[in-house]
Amino acid sequence: MKYHWELSTDLSYIDFSLKFYEIGQIKGYFKKFNGKIVTGKDFNDPVINLQILTGSVSTLNDEWDQALISPGFLSANEFPFITFTSDRGCHLSVGRIQELTGIVQFKGYQRGLTLLVTSAVFKNNGKKMSAQFSLTTTLSLNEYGFEITGEIFNKEVRLSMTLVFNMDETAFLTEMS
Repeated sequence: MKYHWELSTDLSYIDFSLKFYEIGQIKGYFKKFNGKIVTGKDFNDPVINLQILTGSVSTLNDEWDQALISPGFLSANEFPFITFTSDRGCHLSVGRIQELTGIVQFKGYQRGLTLLVTSAVFKNNGKKMSAQFSLTTTLSLNEYGFEITGEIFNKEVRLSMTLVFNMDETAFLTEMS
């Protein structure tokens, strides 16, 4: 039996930070995203799909927001989504470090991406099964077609997310009976 998990966007977040002039940081987040996971019984063999609406970026500064969605940076009109897919699930890396590997599609580029899993919590309250994951990674902007020159921006973006998924209630109630 396959179990379907839907992302709870009310309880989840995806944020980023980018060094600016080596002394400050631009911090922001994405306001609109969705995702789902299909797994086996014990959360084995997960197939993960995450989609972020590029134009939903927010730094709480309109000028920065417009610069980030412009053709010179995210190109939100031409590339409306950032997607991440994985069908390999988490695996142990060096020591006890959990990593999630998959493919990210971003601004017309497709690359392998490894996310460090900093927390994974499963909860069963008798009515609903939930899973919460905290993940982080660093992206090199040059790998995605950004030509960062000079000293204004760092060439890397730190991405952090906490994603809460709820199991489809029909599957959960069937499992419980």
